[in-house]
Amino acid sequence: MKTKELIDRFLSFFENLDHKILDSSPLVLQNDPSMMFVNSGMVQFKKWFTRAEEPLYKSVATCQRCVRAGGKHNDLENVGYTTRHHTFFQMLGNFSFDNYFKEEAILYAWKFLEELGINKNKLMISVYHDDEEAFDLCRKITNFSESKILKIKSNDNFWSMGNDGPCGPCMDIFYDNGEEFNYSISEYGVDGDRFVEIWSLVFMQYEKLCDGKLIELPKKCIDTGIGVERLAAALQGVTDNFHIDIFLDIIDGIFAAIRDIGYFERYSDWHQLPLESKRMLKIVADHMRAACFMMYDNVSVSNEGRGYVLRRIIRRAMRYLYMHGIKEPILDIVAVVVMNRMSEVCTVTYNPQISVDIRKEEERFGTTLTVGMRILQEHLLKLPAGEQNVLSGDVVFQLHDTYGFPYDIIKDTAKEHNMQVEEERFELLLLQQKQRSKINSSFGDSQNTDVEHFMLKLKESGHISEMMCYQVTSDEDLYTAKIIGYHKIVDKESYIVVFDATPFYPESGGQTGDSGYVIINGEKLAIINTIVISDVIGHVLAPREGIYDILSNADTAVLSVNYVRRKKIAANHSATHIMQKVMRDILGTHIVQKGSSVTSERLRFDFASDVPLSNEQRLMIETRVNAVIRENLTVIITNTDYNTAMQDGVLSLAEELYGDEVRVVRIGSSAELCCGTHVNSTGEIGIFKIVGESAVASGIRRIECVTAESAFNLFSTFDEIVKTSALLLKCKADELSDRVKALQCDYKSLEKEVNTLRVKEIINKADVSEQEFVFSGAISAYIYAVCIEGPSKVALSEAAREIKKRLNACNVLPKIFLIYQYNVASNIALLDVFAISLENSVTAKDIADEMLDITGGKGGGNAFTATIGNIETRFTSRRLLDCFVELYRS
Repeated sequence: MKTKELIDRFLSFFENLDHKILDSSPLVLQNDPSMMFVNSGMVQFKKWFTRAEEPLYKSVATCQRCVRAGGKHNDLENVGYTTRHHTFFQMLGNFSFDNYFKEEAILYAWKFLEELGINKNKLMISVYHDDEEAFDLCRKITNFSESKILKIKSNDNFWSMGNDGPCGPCMDIFYDNGEEFNYSISEYGVDGDRFVEIWSLVFMQYEKLCDGKLIELPKKCIDTGIGVERLAAALQGVTDNFHIDIFLDIIDGIFAAIRDIGYFERYSDWHQLPLESKRMLKIVADHMRAACFMMYDNVSVSNEGRGYVLRRIIRRAMRYLYMHGIKEPILDIVAVVVMNRMSEVCTVTYNPQISVDIRKEEERFGTTLTVGMRILQEHLLKLPAGEQNVLSGDVVFQLHDTYGFPYDIIKDTAKEHNMQVEEERFELLLLQQKQRSKINSSFGDSQNTDVEHFMLKLKESGHISEMMCYQVTSDEDLYTAKIIGYHKIVDKESYIVVFDATPFYPESGGQTGDSGYVIINGEKLAIINTIVISDVIGHVLAPREGIYDILSNADTAVLSVNYVRRKKIAANHSATHIMQKVMRDILGTHIVQKGSSVTSERLRFDFASDVPLSNEQRLMIETRVNAVIRENLTVIITNTDYNTAMQDGVLSLAEELYGDEVRVVRIGSSAELCCGTHVNSTGEIGIFKIVGESAVASGIRRIECVTAESAFNLFSTFDEIVKTSALLLKCKADELSDRVKALQCDYKSLEKEVNTLRVKEIINKADVSEQEFVFSGAISAYIYAVCIEGPSKVALSEAAREIKKRLNACNVLPKIFLIYQYNVASNIALLDVFAISLENSVTAKDIADEMLDITGGKGGGNAFTATIGNIETRFTSRRLLDCFVELYRS
């Protein structure tokens, strides 16, 4: 059975059992920072399981894309060395949210396996040792004897979301690969390659309290997961996941691509390759599946977090290719193979930008890999083979710090040579480097936890705020609401208040929260921000005396939004939508939102790109956005079902989990899912201006803009600057550019004259001592010691060159120049060493190395020229010459 058929049959089976079939979530959920990557099917439903949000459906089935290559769940180093581990895999799952429970879940699983025609004699089951109900149900439904249903005491068969929260026992179904494989079975679990877990069912029936006590959940849930690749292997009669249909096709494509560039030509089929070469192909196939899907879900290569995991995966694939002599960039071609094949089993389409970005990473790391591997292998070869041999932490640090060679690649390579890395020494050197760089960061806020706890308690009590923000039309609109809770914010003389209904828009989707005021018992209190947590909307009051007394004696309030501010925010939000559409039209659909911030003063938009905007592109974006504004297009906002919106090509945020009904904002050709506030027509935006564009992380750029009044104020400021500058320079405004250029020319000419005078003065005041000297081996040379000082590095350098030129013409003997240059502005000196006509018998680098103990500082160079920098000691030419003579005379 092909993998695609397996997935289709699973989803069809559960659809017939009244399950809602949902798409896979992206690999990254921005609203769940606790997860680096989605690593199981249940992750996108965590808030439904915890009841932080009400489930939109009672029963759901999905085929989820998963990555286990970072954080707690990390299979990266096992890939290629086992038959069943992957960094990227697909997980089939059926989920129930208080709809059905243990008996139905076991029955559905067994019936599906029967429908697939799997050999039941090859199946084995494990349950949690205390779960007698699951044990009895398994016997009843499967007709298995007790010997085929294991009772496991370890946590392998008890799942929990964390130290507290929903949890429950598990039932696992294993497939027997055959007696030739190793295995071990005990009351603490199943290990080895013989019995492979193909389906896990979690019966979420308890809540774990902070003290470890378990209490029954009033609403029980089911969470199940099938490893697609593992079950496909069982159904296709293979014991290696890399031999199922989708992997075979991908590996065939990689092998063909490698042969096309001249490698493995004497092999007609990759199965003929040596074991290590076959392992390399499997690792590259696995890693490129992970890399492609991470990039498909808008993860960009960087040096931290998810971006670093992506970078590590790509570079690990490069290393395995390199170890087999394949140094040319090829992973961009592999990406096409992977995405074309995987699009047949996933609802994805190939994005050419993936190959472009992978090629960039290959080119960035190619030279580093070549140099680093050469140096690393030289050090490894110096050590005798054996597990007790250790690669020095100093060597590891040098490779990492000097050559930018990743520590994980060093460690992997050493391991393959049966060697260890001196990890503690490396970490010490790394820590010392970080301390020297004095990089400090601080983050976190205890107030956030306190407020969140208060609002979640209201949610648990059944209080959800009715949002009426779209009804506001002026500053005069007043809304009466009931107070359902208030809470003092820790460390602040302020309160957060929750009403049963509110016209205030809460901070969400990148849009800042509304401000305004509330009247309680005749007292007018300022609202400075509005937030939302789990459908409970909180209003942050400005600090003032007596707030508690006012709130504690009131049941109702009158609310009013600052509508003038709201309109400014709306103008910036609508402009953001227009700008994103224009950017995608001009730059390409690879422009994907990575973050945004919309306030009353400005808008900020983060997008995926490695390349800065050119001046021409910025001008084109501004021109087109302003053209849309001038058209005064009506902003059309409708509610529709999610599937219809997606079919209509409406833009959505990949990390968001949407319900059946969604809100669509259309502005001309722009159409996005959005819950924010917007202008009625584009003319209300007034004008749009880009004020900045920069990189904020690797692969992420930020554009900042202003509209309406903020843009007008900006232009007014610019106008005043132009007028003032023209007045100072005694020219017309349209002559400013030419006038500034003329001044620049004058300045450069004067600067050149000043520098020439400085050079002459430095040469005239130069302190020079000279002596003929005979080295050991009867080699004669004329030694010139020169000390000069001046206020400019440029002038000192030019003076040194001229002095050397003049002295070099004095005689024909070999010469050594010691030119000490003291910069009076920086109070730092350097020493240039030149060796002329000595034919490597005495080199400039040797001299510099010998003199380091006398001068201090740091130096380096070659046979003919060397420099010692950061010298704090003052010298005269006589002292310098004496020091040299003393060194070489001894």
